[in-house]
Amino acid sequence: MKPSASADRFAEEQKRQQEEDLLINAIYKDYGKLLKKLAINNGVELDDVEDLIQDTIVSYYLAYDLTLPENEKLALLGRI
Repeated sequence: MKPSASADRFAEEQKRQQEEDLLINAIYKDYGKLLKKLAINNGVELDDVEDLIQDTIVSYYLAYDLTLPENEKLALLGRI
C-alpha cells in the first residue's frame, strides 16, 4: 500500500528538520566557543550567554548563506 500524500509530506518535513538541526549543531560546534568568549568580553551576563549564542546561530542560519568562507561566517556571527 502506498503512503498517503500527507504521510509523505510529514516524512519530508521530518527529514528537512533533521538536516536543519544538523546544520545548526555544526555551526554551534564550530563557533560556539568563540561566540561565548566574544559575548563575555562584551559584558553579556553569564546567565544569558547560551541564549544569546543560540539566538545568534539561528539568526545566521535563517538569514545568510551557509557556504560562505569561514572568515566571513565568523565576521557575520560576531556582528549578529
